[in-house]
This record gives sequence, structure tokens and C-alpha cells, in this order.
Amino acid sequence: MKKIILFFALLLVVSASKAQDDKAVKEAIEKSKYKYAFVYVNIKTDTLFVFYDNGEYEPICRMTFTNINKGIGNSYNKIMEGFGRYVSGFKYLEAQGYDFVGTGNYLYGEFNVPYYMFRKKKE
Repeated sequence: MKKIILFFALLLVVSASKAQDDKAVKEAIEKSKYKYAFVYVNIKTDTLFVFYDNGEYEPICRMTFTNINKGIGNSYNKIMEGFGRYVSGFKYLEAQGYDFVGTGNYLYGEFNVPYYMFRKKKE
């Protein structure tokens, strides 16, 4: 019985160590053809950011609650007013050679906050 328990414990350790081996993932990331970035608003700091896939981020402009409420709130006729703030982030990435890929959103309290994803070919 002791040998069976030892066998299963050893099997668990080996399988857990293989599951944590991220060497293949790191190699695939290095071989990828594109760099990615996205433009989003951090509601906590009231700032529009560009976030890069290497973990770096840059603040683009302040987003006061008035801007956020106009651009993110439920009022459809006001959504265009806040969108102008995002355009500065788009233009910033476009000047760096990034192309638009898609959009998504995340939920922060009662706000449905949009973000916009970009990519550029690695040199």
C-alpha cells in the first residue's frame, strides 16, 4: 500500500511539473509574426491608456467622469462625444505602424467599457 501511495504521489509531481512547463508557449510567442496593443480606459485612474503585449503601457489622456459618462454610458446619442478621446489613442498607434484588429468590452460596475485592439508586423 505504501508503494502505491508513493507511486501516485510521484505521478502527481511529474504531471504537475509538466503542466507548468511553459517553454513551448514562450517559443511560440517569440515566433509570432505580430506585436499587439490595445486602447482602453482605466476607470479607476480616469485615464485612457495604450497597453502593449510586452506589459508596458502609456497614458494618452485624462478621461474625466464627464467624458467617460458621455462615451461609455447608456445614452446612445452621447456616445460619439466620448469617442473622440479614443481617437487620440488610435492615431498614436497608427503613427507607430499598428493596424486595427477588433474591439471588445469589459464590465466595470454599471459601465460597459469598450477597448480597441491593434497589431503590427514584427520587423
